[in-house]
Amino acid sequence: MNCAPAALKSVDVCKPFSPREVIARVRAVFRRSGTTIDAPAALLQFGRLDIDEAAREARVDGVDIRLKPREFALLLELATNVGIALSRERLLERVWGFDVDGDERTVDVHVRRSRAKIEEEAKLPPMVQTIHGYGYKFVRT
Repeated sequence: MNCAPAALKSVDVCKPFSPREVIARVRAVFRRSGTTIDAPAALLQFGRLDIDEAAREARVDGVDIRLKPREFALLLELATNVGIALSRERLLERVWGFDVDGDERTVDVHVRRSRAKIEEEAKLPPMVQTIHGYGYKFVRT
């Protein structure tokens, strides 16, 4: 197959390509066909903590705790897998993407910042447990 731009069809992907590009192209094909593949956004509730995926907000007693985008994405990934230990590697892959150049300690820094906002400033009990040498787990309190 010739990968010159004029020769490309709507579903052709030339090497090298990123997984993100493939996902974007698949979604575009679904969108053009009128089919949706996205699940409805969730509202997760854990006592006084609400995690609103659609609004991209985490709220304690109805007040937004102002997480940065990566902190929110990390919290959402952990909260949608309640009770499951997630490795730092998996969290990097799911939150930062396939082509991240970061160190696994990046996850630790973001968890620490999120904990400060949720547990210290909002005075909530610990919800994110550290699994030493592995990663993190979100627990119901």
